Amino acid sequence: MTKTKDMVFNKTELFRQLKEWERYLPDGLDAAIIGISSCRKPKPVYSFDKIIDILMEGGMNDQEANEHFESLSIYHKQLIFVYTCNE
Repeated sequence: MTKTKDMVFNKTELFRQLKEWERYLPDGLDAAIIGISSCRKPKPVYSFDKIIDILMEGGMNDQEANEHFESLSIYHKQLIFVYTCNE
């Protein structure tokens, strides 16, 4: 795949590429993927806020959701997490 500055993925294409590249995708967090990195070995990029929202919608409280998120840090070489800034 050739990367260009105008690349836009729909979710189906994004997941196809990530699976083709054999990237780890945590179960149940697909909706938190906001993009893909542009590095030598592309990685899925997740929104921290969306991950926490998904976990809390699944029944976890805020503390449990944050602890579960921290457990994902063992995959730090395979995943990228984005924290959004408030204006």
